[in-house]
Amino acid sequence: MRTLKRLLGFGSAQTREDALTLLDGIVRISRRPGFFGADRLPDSFEGRLELVLAHAAVLVLRLRRDPADANLAQEFIDAFFKYLDASLREAGVGDLTVPKRMKKLAGGFYGRLKAYEDGLNAADESLAAALIRNALGQAGAGFAPALAAHLRTEHARLLAADLAALLSPAFWTTSE
Repeated sequence: MRTLKRLLGFGSAQTREDALTLLDGIVRISRRPGFFGADRLPDSFEGRLELVLAHAAVLVLRLRRDPADANLAQEFIDAFFKYLDASLREAGVGDLTVPKRMKKLAGGFYGRLKAYEDGLNAADESLAAALIRNALGQAGAGFAPALAAHLRTEHARLLAADLAALLSPAFWTTSE
């Protein structure tokens, strides 16, 4: 019955609001200028997209750790993909092309989610390698260890926070 309610849009209004709060937080972190520039992520639609995908993946991993947050995790993913859809349209991607791009983005997101989870759980350089492969390319390979360290720090910070802290706007402004 829950699945049917969610599919029909009868989920909790508070859960949707909480998901939007989390989305605002990861977008805010992903817009920090220190991530972009020469030998880093390109300051372009694609570069900003890669960074928001990485932060969203780390947040989803945190939400999936607690079964009590499962509904919020799904609501966040739904809000995140609506945000991506709107971003593509705002960037001028045509209405006929958006569904194809969204399908590709969804597959890419879940692939990154798995790669970043594996990298975060490993004590080696696999997270940096995944970032080079997915987001940075060889031109940004020198930035990969710093970005990996940032994502590890964010992951630890998210894991240490309870849900009330995650939903506080102050949580998202005090990140490194």
